[in-house]
Amino acid sequence: MQRTKQSVKNAAFSIGAQLIQQLIKLLVRIAFIRVIGEYLGVNGLFTDILTTLQLVELGIGPAIAYSLYKPLANNDTNKVKALMNLFRKAYRAIGTFILIAGVAFTPFYGFFINEMPENIPNLNIIYWIFVFDTGISYFYSYYRTLLVSDQKKYLDISIQTGVTVSISIIQIVLIYVTRNYMWYLGAQVVGTILTNFIASRIAMKQYPYLKEKEVEKLDEETFGEIKKNVVAMVFHKVGSIIRDATDNLLISKYIGLVMTGIYSNYLMITKALTTLINQIFSAVVSSVGNLHVTRSEEAQQEVFYNINFLNFWIASFCTCCFGALIGPFILVISNENYLMSEFITILISIRLYLDMMRKTPWMFCEAAGIYWNGKTKPLWEVAVNLVVSLILVKTIGIAGVFIGTIVTILVVDLPVEPHLAFKYVLKSKSTKYYIKYIIYLIVTVIMYTATYLAVRYIAGATYGMPGLGMFILKAVIAVIVSNIILIVLMFRTKEFKYTKDLAKKYAKSALNKITNKLT
Repeated sequence: MQRTKQSVKNAAFSIGAQLIQQLIKLLVRIAFIRVIGEYLGVNGLFTDILTTLQLVELGIGPAIAYSLYKPLANNDTNKVKALMNLFRKAYRAIGTFILIAGVAFTPFYGFFINEMPENIPNLNIIYWIFVFDTGISYFYSYYRTLLVSDQKKYLDISIQTGVTVSISIIQIVLIYVTRNYMWYLGAQVVGTILTNFIASRIAMKQYPYLKEKEVEKLDEETFGEIKKNVVAMVFHKVGSIIRDATDNLLISKYIGLVMTGIYSNYLMITKALTTLINQIFSAVVSSVGNLHVTRSEEAQQEVFYNINFLNFWIASFCTCCFGALIGPFILVISNENYLMSEFITILISIRLYLDMMRKTPWMFCEAAGIYWNGKTKPLWEVAVNLVVSLILVKTIGIAGVFIGTIVTILVVDLPVEPHLAFKYVLKSKSTKYYIKYIIYLIVTVIMYTATYLAVRYIAGATYGMPGLGMFILKAVIAVIVSNIILIVLMFRTKEFKYTKDLAKKYAKSALNKITNKLT
C-alpha cells in the first residue's frame, strides 16, 4: 500500500508539474516564433547534435539507479555512499568530456545543414553555448537520480517546475526586450545550473550521511553488475539517441533548415506529451523496482497489466488530441506557413502512439535491470531506422523520415521489448499482452477518427469566434469525445475497474484532507 501511495503521489506531482511546465514553455515558444522565429531551425538542429553527444553517458545513470533500489530499501547507507561516490566521479568525467568533445566538433556541424543561413550570425558561439549547457548539466545531476530512486520523484519535479517557470518568464522578457537569441540561451544555461544545484542541496539534507568523507569501496559483485549493465546500456543509449535525433538531422540535411523549423513546432508538442508520460512512468519506476525485489511474479503481472492500461489510456488520449488539435494550435501561435500536411500529421500521430505504448514493458525491464539480455536491440533500431529513412527521404521526402521511425518500432521494438519483460521479469508468456495491444490499437483508431471528425465538423460549424476561442472549443470537444469513447468501449474490463476504484479512493482521500483543513 505504501508503494502504491508513493507511486500515486509521485505521478500526481509529475502530471501537475508537467502541465505547468509545458504551459509556460508554450508561452516561451509563442514569443520565440513571433520575435526570433528565424532561429527555430538552428535551435532544433543544435539540440539534436548535442543530444547525440550525450552518447558518452553510456547508460551509467540508469545502471547505477537500478543498483540504488535495494540499498535504499534496506537503508544500507554505506552502499548508497559508495554508489553515489562512483556516480559523482563518472558524471563529472562525462561532463568534462562533453565540453571538450563538443567544442572539437565545431568544424563539422555544418555537414548537417543543407544550406548555411546567411541571416543568422555567430553560429559558432550559439553552438558553444549549447555545448556548455549540455556538459554542465552532468555536474551534480546525479543527486536527482538518488531522489528518484528513493521514490521521491515529487521533490525532483518540484525543483524542475520552480526553476523552469522562473527561467521561462525571464526568457520571455529577454526575447521581447533584447530580441537577442543568445540572451535566451544564456537564461537556459542558468536554469540548468540552478536545477542541479538546488537538487544537490536538498539531497544533502535528505541524506546527511552523504557529507561523510569516509566512503567504503564498492564491493566487486555490485561493481561487476554495474559494468555489465553499463556495457548493455551503451547499446540502448546509442539506439535511443540516434533514433530520436535522426528525424531532425535528416530533415535538416535533405529538406532544409526551414522545414526543420516548421517541424520543430510539431516536435515541441510531441516532446511535451512524451515528457509528460515519461515523468509519470519515471515516478513509478522506482516503486516497480521495489516491487521486483520484494514481490512474486504473479503480483508483478497484475501490476503490469494495470499500468499498461493506464499507459494505453494516456497514449490514446494524447494521440487523438494531437491529431485533432495540432493544426488549429499552429494557427493560434503562428500562421498557415507553419502547417504540415494532414498526411504528415497522421504519420506523426502514429509514431507518437507507438512510441508511448512502449513505456510499460520497457519500464519493467529497466526496473529489473534487464539491460544485458536486450543489448543487440538498439543496433537493429539504428540499422532499420537509418536504412529505411535514408531510402524514403530521398524518394518521397519528409514523410519517409517518419515512416522509417514507425517501421523501426513495429519490426524491432514491439517484438523485442515485451519479450524481454515477460521472459526475464514477469516469467510468463506475452500472448495476453499482444492480444490486449491489438484491442487497444483498434480502440485508438476508433477514438482518433471520431475525435478528428468531431473537431473538424462540429467545431467547424461554429462561426464568428476568434482563433483562440475556436481552439479552446475544439480542445474541449476533443477531450470529451476521446474519453467518452474510451470509457464506453473499455468500462467492463478489469483494468478499467481497477483504475476507476483507485482514482475514487485517492479523490476521496484528497477531498477529506481539504474538508478537514476547512473545518
